[in-house]
Amino acid sequence: MKDHLFVQERRNKIAELIKKQDKVSVLELSEYFHVTGSTIRSDLKYLEEEGLLMRTYGGAIRLDSKVMSEDIPKNRMNSEEKLAIAQKAVTLVDDFDAIAIDTGTTCDAFAHELIRSEKKGLTILTYDLKIAMRISSQTDYRVQVLGGLIRNGYPYVSSGSIVGEIRNFSVDKAFLATTAFDIDFGFSTPNFETAEIKKSLINISKCRIFMCDHTKVNEKTFSSFAKAKDCEYFIIDKQIRDFDLKPLRDMGVQILIAD
Repeated sequence: MKDHLFVQERRNKIAELIKKQDKVSVLELSEYFHVTGSTIRSDLKYLEEEGLLMRTYGGAIRLDSKVMSEDIPKNRMNSEEKLAIAQKAVTLVDDFDAIAIDTGTTCDAFAHELIRSEKKGLTILTYDLKIAMRISSQTDYRVQVLGGLIRNGYPYVSSGSIVGEIRNFSVDKAFLATTAFDIDFGFSTPNFETAEIKKSLINISKCRIFMCDHTKVNEKTFSSFAKAKDCEYFIIDKQIRDFDLKPLRDMGVQILIAD
C-alpha cells in the first residue's frame, strides 16, 4: 500500500477493510499503510466515534461481527451501565447550574443525556473537546473550554498549564469519571497529568459527583486523584455488590444506584 495517502483516505480504506474481514489488528494495518501503530490507533478511535467499528485490545471489529462477544475487553462491555449512570447523574443537575464535566466514555454518555434533558441556563466547564463541541452545537448552554496541549490520540487537553487555569473558575457541581476505585487508594487514573486536572476540578466545585461502573471497583491504577471521602455522590450501576458499598455508606457518601 502506498504510504502517501491523506488521513481521510486511509481511514476510509480501514473502514472498507473491516467490512470485508470482520476484524483488523493495529499491527497489520500499520504494516499495510506504512504508518506507526500510534497513527492507526488514532484512526481506529476516530472511526469508532463515527460509529463505523468498535475498538478491541490490539485492533478493532465490525460492529455487527459475530466475534464481538469474544473480543470486547472488560471496560467496553458496559455501555448500558454507563448510560444508566449518565441518566442518574443528570437528575442531580439543576437549572442554571455551573458544572464541570470530566473526560471519558461515562462523561461522554453524561453529555449525551444532558443534551436530551430539559435543563435550562447551564454553564459548562470542560477540557474534553468532543464533549464541548457536542454540547455547544446542540444546546444554547454556555460552554467554557479549558485550553492547553492536546494529548495525542485523545479528544482532550492534558498539560500542566490547565491546572493553573482551572483555579480561575468556580462551579456548583463537578461530574467526574474514574478508571479505577479502591476504598483505601481512592479514585485513580493511569495518566498523572489527567489526575492533576481531576484534582483541580474537585477543588473548584461545591459538590463532587463521581460516576463509576461496577467493573472498576476494587481496582487500582497509577495515579490517585481523590479519596472516597472527597465525594458527595457516588453513582454506580446495579451490578455492584452491597458488600462493596458498605464502607462508602459508613463514610456518609450518598450512593445512587443506576438501574
